[in-house]
Amino acid sequence: MVFQSRSLGKLEAARKIGELRKGYMPLGQYRKLFASKLKKDPRGALDVLREALRYYGEDPGFLNEAAWILLTEKGLSGDRENLRLALELAEKAVRMGGGGEGSILDTLALALFKNGRPARALAVQEKALGLMPGSADLRKRLLLYRKALERK
Repeated sequence: MVFQSRSLGKLEAARKIGELRKGYMPLGQYRKLFASKLKKDPRGALDVLREALRYYGEDPGFLNEAAWILLTEKGLSGDRENLRLALELAEKAVRMGGGGEGSILDTLALALFKNGRPARALAVQEKALGLMPGSADLRKRLLLYRKALERK
């Protein structure tokens, strides 16, 4: 069986899948381990997250989840490096997912906002809300970004 990825060619994707079979855990186990470490050892939890990204870094849903965690978890969201990583992950998730999923765009907007780019965050959030018009959470964040721009 030949695997293909949007960002990798057929041969490169097949090689990567072969590498992944050596010494990885199912994503659910990474999630459990991350959650168990988060409160007591945020740095250890971050190491677990980074390891999971090695194996699942081509999955837009997981990239989005990882970015959201970095942006919202108290033990991680205050660190500048984590915010930059969250932005990278969110941008990659949007690229890999084609930019048509509102929840992934919402994460990108939050990452942009927390990285000091409120105007771009507002534009992305407007697109996300267009895809998910009934979301009160997306609408709240849109208002937050607008208010931040008004204060400038």
